[in-house]
Amino acid sequence: MLFPINFTRAKAIVFMILSSACWGFATVMSKAGLEYIPPLHLLVIQLASSITFLWIVVLIINRHPSLNWKTIRYSFTGILEPGLAYTFGMLGLTLTTASNASLISSTEPVFIILISWLFLRERITKYLFFFTALALTGVILIVFVDVTRIQVSQFSFLGDVLILLGTFCASIYVILSHKIIGNDNKVSPLSLAAVQQTTGFISATLIWFTGILSNEVIDFSSLNPDIWILAIASGIIQYALAFWFYLIALKDVSASTAGLFLTLIPVFAIGSAYLFLNEKLGILQWLGAILILTSVSIISLMQQSESLTTKNK
Repeated sequence: MLFPINFTRAKAIVFMILSSACWGFATVMSKAGLEYIPPLHLLVIQLASSITFLWIVVLIINRHPSLNWKTIRYSFTGILEPGLAYTFGMLGLTLTTASNASLISSTEPVFIILISWLFLRERITKYLFFFTALALTGVILIVFVDVTRIQVSQFSFLGDVLILLGTFCASIYVILSHKIIGNDNKVSPLSLAAVQQTTGFISATLIWFTGILSNEVIDFSSLNPDIWILAIASGIIQYALAFWFYLIALKDVSASTAGLFLTLIPVFAIGSAYLFLNEKLGILQWLGAILILTSVSIISLMQQSESLTTKNK
């Protein structure tokens, strides 16, 4: 049998796909929300909804969660993501095009692989590099049609820089979270997501309240119930569920493999945009989706086979 089945790793792959789906679907929801709510206002609403949901679930599952110095120390990674990563991302999305933002964000797996190789000493084979490049090629094909319709002179350099900064922060978050999950078997992915996002909410709220990056202010009472529901639902999906699923998966896959699955996000985003926003896919975009799905499937199977071979030695 070429690729023996490892059910623990298979479960991790399912959770990685679920987290990517949550991020992809919520991207469309956030884009719709930005039509009515300024970026930092929307981010604060989303994070408040997410941490409320997470702490309710934590209290239901474990009525007396332990909050010690170790847990608080782990929570500081939330400053990177969702704190800084999504603060920069939301602001950047208002200054540059969605296609350009997607293209820049797709470099996250490259950041993760390089950082994992440099600092975690993870073994990076030529096949992993090849299929990573193939997956990124798929992402480029997905956004290529939109990019060619926009003149380069219309791009906002500041917006591009903010998206890149957010992507870099997210990459470091993945590396650190993988180290936390791998070194401490007692840490719960649910509790970790809750404390990280609480810290992220505090940092994002401070940035919003002080007006360091944006001083745009709206009256929350002016928002109608439909917009509130959209903002709250997108927050729970994009932060609570997506990060929870992602941290569960990090227990059983490497940071490099986890980063590769992030290239699935544009596939789900474009699919949901087609269903809910009536956006149609072109031939190149379909080809890109196929390349991404094929690449992540082969890489996950290769990683699974290599893991089992190592254990059997």
